[in-house]
Amino acid sequence: MENPERAVRFLYTPKHGSWLNDIECWFSIPVRCLLNKRASFTSVADLETRLQPLIDYDNQYLAKPFRWNYDGRLLKGTFGT
Repeated sequence: MENPERAVRFLYTPKHGSWLNDIECWFSIPVRCLLNKRASFTSVADLETRLQPLIDYDNQYLAKPFRWNYDGRLLKGTFGT
């Protein structure tokens, strides 16, 4: 049961890691664009200032809701079974 007064909401994600692939792919974009070997930031605020336009662009033009449809059962017929 959720308590609206609490600041934390626990969500249980699947135990297998395929959902992490999308997250890793997204984080690789700012790493390649902003956090490369030559990147230099004077402060955390400087990093935020440079990172925010990338996040805003992604949210406005690229992001789509993800609908999880895995029901927890192993796929039948895969891997020769």
